[in-house]
Amino acid sequence: MYGKIVVVGSTNTDFVFTTNKFPAPGETVIGTSFNATFGGKGANQAVAARLLGANVLFISALGDDKIGTDTIQHFNNLSISSEYIRIKEGISSGTACILVNADNGENMIVVSQGANGALCPDDIVTAAPAFADACMIILQAEIPIETIEWTTQYAKRLNIPVLFNPAPVPKGGFSEELLHCVSIFTPNEREITQLFPNIDDIDTAARKLLDLGIETVIVTRGREGASAYTAHGRLNIPAYPVQSIDTVGAGDTFTAALATAIVEGKELAAALEFANTAAALCTTKHGAQTSMPTREEVNEKLLITTL
Repeated sequence: MYGKIVVVGSTNTDFVFTTNKFPAPGETVIGTSFNATFGGKGANQAVAARLLGANVLFISALGDDKIGTDTIQHFNNLSISSEYIRIKEGISSGTACILVNADNGENMIVVSQGANGALCPDDIVTAAPAFADACMIILQAEIPIETIEWTTQYAKRLNIPVLFNPAPVPKGGFSEELLHCVSIFTPNEREITQLFPNIDDIDTAARKLLDLGIETVIVTRGREGASAYTAHGRLNIPAYPVQSIDTVGAGDTFTAALATAIVEGKELAAALEFANTAAALCTTKHGAQTSMPTREEVNEKLLITTL
């Protein structure tokens, strides 16, 4: 197994209700199905990386409730250590209530941040031993910004590369001090335009990020694949062709696969091809963590491509 990836981020449980119509205020409607699934961008990325064969350590926070207990068991079943997952007393675990309209696929989502909002810099300090032999740190933006900033600065001091997936983009974006500590930045097309609302050209926005000190900016483009920007120019890698049925979790799978490939020593083009293939396979099944591919599945598709 290759070097360790430390994921710092959110953990949620998603409660998904499917219905033929959304309720109006004060109205009760009968749903057609219900499903509870594990989610949260941090957890999704940790699980995806583990399924792809990475050595993963996850730092997160859960509430002192049954959801927290069930989630810990879920991670243990996947051989993801729960040593640095903090249990926050008196706070519920992160949850999301998702209503899906069966007729048109539209959704309505209410998120309760719960313990994710209580993951603080002190929790990262306590988890310092986890970073001792880390080859990469993955971060997203579903935890407090001060925790993200502290972690990136700490990683900078330890000379550990940081892969930052800036989702969701907060109002006001991110500080230059934070971005200066990031090695790889992976926004999608919407997120990079949110960061620079006065710039309507993605290439220009990406170069601006490079000017802030980020080594590699990778913009994911859905069916168009991904574009990587470095000091050497732009590299476009097309998406792996599949029949997509559900894009939930694809972005998290891409981020995890990219980190896994880079830690293994793959060159950027090969790492992007690996990540695009993993993300594409994720879209061929429903759900987030339930649809994430294994290393064997990705390798099989890559082998077919090279034949």
